[in-house]
Amino acid sequence: MLVSGPNGSTLLLLRPSADTVKGVDARCTHQGPLVDPPRDGRIVCPMHGSVFDATDGTVLRGPARRPLKEVPVRVEDGKVFLA
Repeated sequence: MLVSGPNGSTLLLLRPSADTVKGVDARCTHQGPLVDPPRDGRIVCPMHGSVFDATDGTVLRGPARRPLKEVPVRVEDGKVFLA
């Protein structure tokens, strides 16, 4: 799920397991466009086709060489907040 983050940023919330939420910056680490929401366990950058793992943001296929940047989040009463 894509959500608005601080200072006009866009975050992607990932669900690696039923009780875990991980936040990552939704901008591709290759050249910075927004990635598409996760689909079939993958996150794809529409600009050059980089593919990231939808559970942790690691690179599965380049040209990106770095994972999506993690953004600390916490869950309280079923709601997600920046940590």
